[in-house]
Amino acid sequence: MPSYDLTTVAAVRQYLENESADERLLTALIARATGEIEHFCQRQFVSRDYADWFDGQGGHDTLLQPFSGFVQWPDNSNYRAFYLPQYPITALRRVCVDLRDGMTLRNDSADAAFAVAMLSSTVLYLDVRGGVNNDQSTLSLSIYDTIAELVTAVNALGKGWVATAAAGADAWPSTELRPVMSAGCTRQAQTFSCPGLPVADVQVDVDSGRLARAAGWPQGSQNIFIDYTAGYTTVPPELEQTCIELVKRLYDQIEQDANLKSESLDGRSWSSKSQL
Repeated sequence: MPSYDLTTVAAVRQYLENESADERLLTALIARATGEIEHFCQRQFVSRDYADWFDGQGGHDTLLQPFSGFVQWPDNSNYRAFYLPQYPITALRRVCVDLRDGMTLRNDSADAAFAVAMLSSTVLYLDVRGGVNNDQSTLSLSIYDTIAELVTAVNALGKGWVATAAAGADAWPSTELRPVMSAGCTRQAQTFSCPGLPVADVQVDVDSGRLARAAGWPQGSQNIFIDYTAGYTTVPPELEQTCIELVKRLYDQIEQDANLKSESLDGRSWSSKSQL
């Protein structure tokens, strides 16, 4: 697994002037410090890939301070800016501003109380409640990695499920299907969508993650799909130093607490001393 920590055990040991400081403890503290910094800043810093869906708010872009998502100009409701939540941008692979059909899904159980489908980025969960087809099934998109394979797997389940790939969508990756929290499929077909074709008129400010498009951003719910890479390949020194100092503070609290006998952190345990 790639490491997204903001510093290393070696750097922390050097700052602590303690080359024998426990590696497992420092690794856990670094992960905690990294998480706290990211939570406070509401962004992730080390470079990684993202494939995210956003709500389109309509209108065009305008120059405002960086902010995640659409920002409305206070004096003109027709203008909005769009900022990606992660930056700096190092690759912008796709920006799709509309949808196209991927597959349809329904459940024909005549005596079921209800049937629903839930789709995440990794699994399709199918739930029939009541009747002879009462059943819950989970299909992994990593196993059924095209829409055609996923459709075949759904139909093989029986239990009233009927899936159909949209025209031309058989070979598309199943991970292209837009996640849906809950789609009611009880004797009615629900369409699961994929991103439309990428547009070619998007300009990006790489440092802030601001996207500009002369045609604007169509209004809708989870109708804009953006596939991109963001973050630093080399952590800025001042950011790493902040993480190191936070790790030291956490480390010192463990080392200096006179009342601490035991505490648990990622497999390492301490406990508090008895109080008379």
